[in-house]
Amino acid sequence: MKPVFFAPLLAAACLPWTALAAEPAPGDWPSYGYDVAATRYSPLSQITPANVSKLALAWRHHMRPPAARGAAPVNLVSETTPLAIDGVVYLSSPLGAVWALDGDSGRQIWSIQLPDGDAAASRGFQYWAGDRTAPARLIIATRMGRILAVSPQTGDLIPSFGQAGVVDMKTPDVLNGVANASYGFSSPPAMDGSIIVTGSRVQESPARGAAGDIRGVDARTGKILWSFRTIPRAGEPGFETWEPGSSEQRSGVNVWGQISVDTRRHIAYLPVGAPTYDRYGADRKGMNLFSDSLVAVDSRTGKYLWHFQLTHHDIWDLDVTATPTLIDVRKNGRTIPAVIAINKAALVFILDRVTGKPIYDVEERPVPPSPIKEEQAWPSKCRSWRPSRRKRPRPARR
Repeated sequence: MKPVFFAPLLAAACLPWTALAAEPAPGDWPSYGYDVAATRYSPLSQITPANVSKLALAWRHHMRPPAARGAAPVNLVSETTPLAIDGVVYLSSPLGAVWALDGDSGRQIWSIQLPDGDAAASRGFQYWAGDRTAPARLIIATRMGRILAVSPQTGDLIPSFGQAGVVDMKTPDVLNGVANASYGFSSPPAMDGSIIVTGSRVQESPARGAAGDIRGVDARTGKILWSFRTIPRAGEPGFETWEPGSSEQRSGVNVWGQISVDTRRHIAYLPVGAPTYDRYGADRKGMNLFSDSLVAVDSRTGKYLWHFQLTHHDIWDLDVTATPTLIDVRKNGRTIPAVIAINKAALVFILDRVTGKPIYDVEERPVPPSPIKEEQAWPSKCRSWRPSRRKRPRPARR
């Protein structure tokens, strides 16, 4: 079977494909970042710097339906990364379609249209390989706040999951008592065994709206197993970091990007965003945990383990953006399991995956106060440590 690259429209990366040999197979791409550790690495070696110039287009799949190709553009975002599993490519469209394609030829195996004008999260969806009690399924989180379980073989909804294959995640506890609160998904969930770990997409303004809580869902039944509050409530650790009354019905502090998981230790790593409104904080004085933090929770129970806040009292929209990547670091003769966190200022923090402690020095630098009278900017800024550069000796004059 010949190797094939497939390039989704509006995507910046190509993904390799070959036949399935094991689980996960080297030629498969079963998750947004290749695996739930977000390594983004394929072990395939057929394509090299020596032969990459000889690649040719094998097939093309149009995500826009034929009837709409001549119409005015629709302002919808597609950042999907197709999944490749056992010779089949799965991908979604911002117009609500989901396809299964033959990876070798591009031939359509099946297609579905999500109901009610809904669509998969803009970055695609997740795959669960199943177990002895339940078959494999595609786990599709949608823009309207639902989670669907779909058969990879047929595209049919799996009736034993939720209500006829659908779970509505817009529950009263996350809607916060706010009428017409905006809630949905912009990224696929993560998986730890049969547990779906999901973030959310909420509004960036106004300040009051849906909560950004993280939840664990049973991939077999659709039952919501646990919830982790990203804005603590009275009596919970971190509640004191919010000005009294400012955390009530506060929106934001959500994970709109990708969650990663250490499946051996059952730790989910949550890259949490800023509070609403993310460029004004006079109505929420304090450190505002767990905003702008990398938070580690037990993926089986949602129990808090540790956090590391990259930006205190964010008034610059400096979310923890990139998917936390799990790596091993060699330092002083020992191997340390580590996780990498990055914010929008492009600062990289390498933390011990188990404890959350920085592996390399991190310093708090003093910063001037805000010129806005009502604002109380945090007096220091967290920065990753950078080694001092040696000054090169100037060459002698001739």
